[in-house]
Amino acid sequence: MLVEDEKFLETINGLERMKQTEILDTLRSILNDFNNFVNLVLQLKKLIKANTAISVSLIFDQALATIVKETCSILGCDRVISFVNLLII
Repeated sequence: MLVEDEKFLETINGLERMKQTEILDTLRSILNDFNNFVNLVLQLKKLIKANTAISVSLIFDQALATIVKETCSILGCDRVISFVNLLII
């Protein structure tokens, strides 16, 4: 592994400064995209957990309270307004 690391460093050091900067910018962009992906996965995990909590609630008021609580958690806010439109047939 050390030999491969040394070859990599030799290759990078042998490049022009502009090419090194381009590679560094690309690596930073990839890292940023990865961080965004991880954050989205964590948000999805929260959403799935909230969905499970909501589906367990059989009473409407309890389900609505769970929806509000989990929405606040997912969005990182302190309050949520929920409008309910009931269609009775």
